[in-house]
Amino acid sequence: MKKVLLSWVATDNDFEQSTGEVSETKSPNFLMHKKFFDQYEKHFLVSSEAEIVPDKKMQALIAKLKKDFPQHPIEPIFANLKDINDAEEAIQKINQHVYPLLKGKEVDIYIAAGTTSIRLAWFLAHITWQDAITHLIQFKTPRNQRIEKVENLQIVSLDFSVSAVPVVAGIKQSLLENKSNKNTEPIITPTLMSIYKYAASVAQSDVRVIIYGETGAGKESLANYIHEHSLRKGKPFIAINCGAFSETLLESELFGYKKGAFTGADQDKEGLFEQANGGTLFLDEIGDISKKMQQNLLRVLQSGKVRRLQDNKEIPIDVRIIAATNKDLLQMCTEGAFRWDLYYRIAVIEIEIPPLRERGKQDIEQLLDAYMSDMASKYKRQKALQLAPQTKEYLLAYPYFGNVRELINIVENIYINHARFQRNSEIVLPDELPLKRMERIKQMHSNTSESELENAEKKIIQEKLLKNNGNRKKTAQELGISVNTLKDRIAKYNIKT
Repeated sequence: MKKVLLSWVATDNDFEQSTGEVSETKSPNFLMHKKFFDQYEKHFLVSSEAEIVPDKKMQALIAKLKKDFPQHPIEPIFANLKDINDAEEAIQKINQHVYPLLKGKEVDIYIAAGTTSIRLAWFLAHITWQDAITHLIQFKTPRNQRIEKVENLQIVSLDFSVSAVPVVAGIKQSLLENKSNKNTEPIITPTLMSIYKYAASVAQSDVRVIIYGETGAGKESLANYIHEHSLRKGKPFIAINCGAFSETLLESELFGYKKGAFTGADQDKEGLFEQANGGTLFLDEIGDISKKMQQNLLRVLQSGKVRRLQDNKEIPIDVRIIAATNKDLLQMCTEGAFRWDLYYRIAVIEIEIPPLRERGKQDIEQLLDAYMSDMASKYKRQKALQLAPQTKEYLLAYPYFGNVRELINIVENIYINHARFQRNSEIVLPDELPLKRMERIKQMHSNTSESELENAEKKIIQEKLLKNNGNRKKTAQELGISVNTLKDRIAKYNIKT
């Protein structure tokens, strides 16, 4: 079955500025029909105007295309935009007027035609439309050549991380720079869209945030995203894994020390609180810190001042704290392992990132596609390796207990080991996967006892009920189960509500 083509009327680029006529040498839409239209069954051409308002440029473009390419079906769509530079409005109108025509179809979205905001809207449509298979496409031109010299089409990955377009409901391009780990740039997949949207709204205030999620789920990346969309953008973003240090080392890392404070302290050293002054300090795995460090951290948050080890001088600081953990802090507070007063200080806003295995195949596929492409550059391959259908099917079904970090690990393993199979192909077959290791990991996790699983399920239900103030309907929705099933679980585990 042929695909359909989707594009915007390029108000400037489709027309000669001097005459107002459709340009046969630079019009993106004209060149698409001239060079590549044989693969499409129809072209949906989108106008920013309302249908009742004559769009003269749309009329002129369609007339030209039908004259020169009479066999090419074209269907106009009128989006009725008030502001073509408002990406939030654009995605709303695209979903309203365009999406219903594309359900069940394979669609190439040609992103050259339109403003930067329109491209952002296309990107958002691309990653959120459930019932259409979409690709973002662009001309690939020879280096330093004009557009009329196009050779072929290429699937593109839009980069809005440096765009001048304002953040639309807190969402930008999916590839966000993770300053602490350049090789694992996260992608805002459909499941994460609402989370990042909420994070962007939270970012504008200076409120403290705690992020919950398993190891490797992307907690630091989300923290960095909040920083980059806050008023502290441009100031330091410093991250530390609290669980990686002993109590003594963590204390000296966070607060710094005076010369002579301990053996080897041969000069004054400022701590991370001072280094992050004006910016954001990300405290990862905060659930692992000792009672003494909890007390020290609480003192800093209460006073807004830090004191280096073996120093009597207090230094004022202005630092936003974002914390993260893979533990249940509420349960730790109940058990006395974590201070309630510190919890209330750091957990003003709580955000949870679901594990990758709960985020669906669409999320996994988008991550696989992105990292297969990124890894080609890292390993200096001219072409990215392509997953054979059976290989991709296996990877989409794999549970990824190590989350995004494990997925990246597997993709890198593929690139490193592909050469040893000595196949004259860019296609990755199933036997090239680290199957023995992957199956062993699955087996180790499947050996978890039934009682452990039940305890874990009980804890999750308790946490969700507490979060939702006992609202069973909302809790059931978040858990993805029916209210009746939730009632049965509450009775089974004797949960007090």
